[in-house]
Amino acid sequence: KQDKARQDFERVLHCDSDNILYRAHLGLGDCFRAIDNKNLKAVAEYRQALKYYPKSKRAMFSIANAGFALGETSGFRLASQMLVALICIDPEYEYAYDIWRKRIHDQTADELRAVDSALTPYLASHPRRSAWWLDLAWDRYGLGEIGRAESALAELDRLGSAFKLPDRQLLSARC
Repeated sequence: KQDKARQDFERVLHCDSDNILYRAHLGLGDCFRAIDNKNLKAVAEYRQALKYYPKSKRAMFSIANAGFALGETSGFRLASQMLVALICIDPEYEYAYDIWRKRIHDQTADELRAVDSALTPYLASHPRRSAWWLDLAWDRYGLGEIGRAESALAELDRLGSAFKLPDRQLLSARC
């Protein structure tokens, strides 16, 4: 059944419609993801889909999952890069932000800054996610941005959040 699906997707790759090409590459990526040791081919297909729809949340999330399946350093780097790109578009898509926080343990300074830049305006209009301010405060502290860490803590206080009060007090003391 997978072979038939793959053949059908490949057949439509000669069409002129960007929408159909986008969907065909997503489908091919999914077919390759279902085959052992074909995650690199899946990533290549998902990247092709991104050429037709550069802000495709589904393609970015699929690349991240394929990266996790690839494992090792390069797979996790790929997953992290795609999750950061996705967080910049929609941090709640398929729990992208939560997954990035839990599964990526070597976030780069550039990634931390990109996530901070995306979440700061996002949190202004999504108060139910106020707990993310604490993550941003720790990130800012880790980046040596003490004043910005304190402002993130102040935002938690402004929102009246009692979330992880001991962690907040520890960070405040460190600042």
